Amino acid sequence: MPSSAVAQAKRGLGFAGGIIGVDTFDPVAALTFDDGPCRASTPAILDVLGTHGAQATFFMLGDRARRDPELVAEVAARGHVIGVHGWDHDSIVRDAPAGAAARVRWRRDQRTRTLDALGPVGSRLYRPPFGHATMASRIEARLNGCTTVMWTFGGRDWIDQPPSPTADRVEARLKPGSIIVLHDALYDACGPRPALCAALSIVLERHEEYQWLTVPAMLARGVPRFGFRFGASPDASVADSTAHAEEPCHHDVSP
Repeated sequence: MPSSAVAQAKRGLGFAGGIIGVDTFDPVAALTFDDGPCRASTPAILDVLGTHGAQATFFMLGDRARRDPELVAEVAARGHVIGVHGWDHDSIVRDAPAGAAARVRWRRDQRTRTLDALGPVGSRLYRPPFGHATMASRIEARLNGCTTVMWTFGGRDWIDQPPSPTADRVEARLKPGSIIVLHDALYDACGPRPALCAALSIVLERHEEYQWLTVPAMLARGVPRFGFRFGASPDASVADSTAHAEEPCHHDVSP
């Protein structure tokens, strides 16, 4: 199959899948941050990124964005992309109401309320909380004009640990086209994240050969790779067409 046909076929898979990386030979990767914004932690992460000329994508919670529009604007003003992570981090599978019609309305409301809170700086990139999804929820998001972005691997930065384990985990898995999920806040806690800032500095200092791009900028450098994890457990997954499946990233890993 010609390469253009392969690219077209892979893009078609996105209707029911989530982007988990980009097929590219260029030394590029995308840092993504979930669960913010948080006044106690997000500005420090922005400073680390700025020091190294790195751009990132922030998947924000609508409730937090509504309470600090100035911080949302600052993230955008520094050249980062802002995406949707739901209103309050409820699982769109586990916490959805009973009844098919009610579930559809509730999931749409989680996205649209967040987009409203983000205002003109928000994009329609969408990452469901915990990575929970069903076939229906992925298709709904697509029909609502949202592109679901998952991840290649996570830094497990929600664990209370020194910087080295997080930095080592990222460095061990880093490859061109990776989408890395970290957290500028935790959905159930908003406070300083010095260990993450230190880990981020280690990775950026050691890998100056990489260009750290926003998700949209990296998508322009290759062909998107899709994953198809479904269910309310981040461990419930099926491999995508290229035999890559995104890893669990969050501290809710129970079935």
